[in-house]
Amino acid sequence: MKIRTFGLCAALSLTSFVTFVDYSSAIKDLNNSEYTQAFTEFKKLAQQGHSDAMFELAKMYEQGLGTDESVYDAFSWYMLAIDFG
Repeated sequence: MKIRTFGLCAALSLTSFVTFVDYSSAIKDLNNSEYTQAFTEFKKLAQQGHSDAMFELAKMYEQGLGTDESVYDAFSWYMLAIDFG
């Protein structure tokens, strides 16, 4: 039982690290004006419940970076970001 618990904890910690790396990569892409790549990464993270990615995605929808400008989508992602903290 202890081995299973340890394995589960190890797997979960790796998952959170991968999410952190993806968010860092998305921020880097955004800062390098690689908007399409950043949008794709932020959207994937946002759909997994990453609140900072939701906020960045909302800003991208608002400004039309890497996607078509959409006030409605921006508003929706801003509200979700607030709900998720």
